[in-house]
Amino acid sequence: MKVNRHRSAWVKDRVRLGWTQELVDPVSWGLHPFNNFPVPPRELENLVRQRSYALLDEVRGLSGDEVSYSRLAAVALHDYSSFARAVGAPKFSERWEKLARQIDNSLTSRYPSESEQNPSVAAVADRVVNGYKIQPGANLAGANLAGADLGFADLRGANLSDANLASAKLRGAVLSGANLTGANLTGAKLRGANLFGAKMFGANLTGAKMFGANLTGATMPDGTIHP
Repeated sequence: MKVNRHRSAWVKDRVRLGWTQELVDPVSWGLHPFNNFPVPPRELENLVRQRSYALLDEVRGLSGDEVSYSRLAAVALHDYSSFARAVGAPKFSERWEKLARQIDNSLTSRYPSESEQNPSVAAVADRVVNGYKIQPGANLAGANLAGADLGFADLRGANLSDANLASAKLRGAVLSGANLTGANLTGAKLRGANLFGAKMFGANLTGAKMFGANLTGATMPDGTIHP
């Protein structure tokens, strides 16, 4: 296995800035997800590259915030793992999932009180918001989540059809494969959210902030498929 020299340089730079080795190694894979060998399937490489570019936008200006930076990298690694499973590349999937768990576990152990209070440093896990259980595959059709803080929530494959998500905080949320048909997302904050393959036909995105969101393969409100 040939090590990615860009990743090695990034690690050295973060250590000089005072980052802990326990976090800097797995986080580096979020920014530089591939080694020179083995070579990933072309489809997987394209998907992961696009998501890693979105991560670069998400972490801009966070060099001094090790916790937030690490949390965003962990979400990206979870996404890479999902992409790898979808294209039948289990070894890549297992590696990225393991690295994401390393970050999640390290943050939880190092900052337990912060993890309880702030979803940006908590491991991606089930939680209850407005009486609704937030988890992958959840049935939240018609749910009233207006203004809810769903930052970094794992809602991959969830049914959010006709849900009210007006002004909801969805930064970094994982919504890959979610059904958002007819959902109200007016003014929602979706910066860095993963909407890979999500269905948003008929959704209202007026005023939604989607900088850095991954829309690859998503069905847009007008029925077109995002490239």
